Amino acid sequence: MSHRLVFTCCILMSLFLGGCATQERVIRDTWGDFERSVKGKEFNYTDRETEQSRRMAGKTTMLDNNDTDPLADPNRQASRESWSILLASFASMDQQKQAQEMLEQLKRHNINDAWMAQQDGYTHVYRGKFNDPTLPAVQSALRQSRMIKLGDDRPFEAAHLVAARPALEISSSDMDLKRYRDQGLYSLQVAVYDDTAGPNYQRLAEEGAANLRKDGDQAFYYHGKFRSMVTIGLFSYDEAWTKRINVSDVYSSRILDLQKKYPYNLFNGRTIIEKSDGKKVREQPSFLVQIR
Repeated sequence: MSHRLVFTCCILMSLFLGGCATQERVIRDTWGDFERSVKGKEFNYTDRETEQSRRMAGKTTMLDNNDTDPLADPNRQASRESWSILLASFASMDQQKQAQEMLEQLKRHNINDAWMAQQDGYTHVYRGKFNDPTLPAVQSALRQSRMIKLGDDRPFEAAHLVAARPALEISSSDMDLKRYRDQGLYSLQVAVYDDTAGPNYQRLAEEGAANLRKDGDQAFYYHGKFRSMVTIGLFSYDEAWTKRINVSDVYSSRILDLQKKYPYNLFNGRTIIEKSDGKKVREQPSFLVQIR
């Protein structure tokens, strides 16, 4: 995993640790890096409502009669996403061989709608392709998948539905961050959603970005394979970073000011508790991502 680590004595530490201390800043070089960084990790979350979560839910913004809802545009294209049941993911050197062997096992058990695909360094095994994840037949297929036995085991008890969009699909919305890929730009990630928030988690990210736009900020959404992110702003390297001689660059004053307004990287609307040796260190802050 390729991360760029930047250490800085940050003004914002007062928001997290109550004083000035050395802080690790992480910039994700790719969206796949972020996916892998959270895969398999356990986090704790708070239930408290923050000012940031209220903004994203549209609770602090009042539209006047001249305002428009970016998601209410009649010309906005309907989502073309499809859904599949994620059965397993492999990350080893022989991941494709392992995935193929699993497909053959499933076929021997008369499961003929399974398939495999590579994404962000993993090989995933899926089952089916569905247009509406809420249909009873789809939910029945999910329950049945979790009950499949291979030998004495039920290896798919954690199977779940995931949205699958073409990797390079770009929507017509000017809030879609994919429009700005591979231009050397950065954005501040302030929230992430996944299917534990419900099958319409992508819509939650879009609505969150729309509400922040109503609040006057240049917000975007980005739909990844399994998660959707919300970010703020578009910045060149010189706008995002302050260069220093013989030491790592640090966040610019412009980014630090933006973090005062959006201090957290929320997960499904809740702050993420970071721990060290079992003790709370801070609530996970917002951070820069490179748009790739």
